[in-house]
Amino acid sequence: MRKKMILILLAAVMLAGCGKQAEKCGAPERDTPAVANAPKAAHGNTKTVLAFGQQEPDCFHGAEYDVICADCGEVLDVIYREALGHARDVGRVTCLPDCTGGGSIRYSCTRCRAEWSEAYGQVQPHTWVEGIGRETDWENGGSREIIYLYCSVCGKRQEQSQS
Repeated sequence: MRKKMILILLAAVMLAGCGKQAEKCGAPERDTPAVANAPKAAHGNTKTVLAFGQQEPDCFHGAEYDVICADCGEVLDVIYREALGHARDVGRVTCLPDCTGGGSIRYSCTRCRAEWSEAYGQVQPHTWVEGIGRETDWENGGSREIIYLYCSVCGKRQEQSQS
């Protein structure tokens, strides 16, 4: 009998507590100005928490947050935050552009440490330098002096004149 009384009292206390929350978070009156914003007015204090099974947004993944009533725990709204994307550092030049091709610069993400390269600069013109050399003249059986231009960067050669 005593256990039965304790259970009845416990049930009465629980019902009284639910009644207060239901009263506090109940629907607003029809003639109050809060009807336009019913969920907020009906529930009072709210808090925003990560949705179950979610993690904070990072470079690749967004996150869902639940706006819940602090009094009764009802989910009032769901907010989605997009993925943050990479936050790249200042980068470091790994190859300067020259006459053989454009350069490259290496970046890394300050959040997730991912690395990637991007093109840097444009292909530069050849840096021509004049040179004089000797070449075997197979037709006349001797050698001849030639003046030519060569690129001091890539070594490409252009013949200019013969003596």
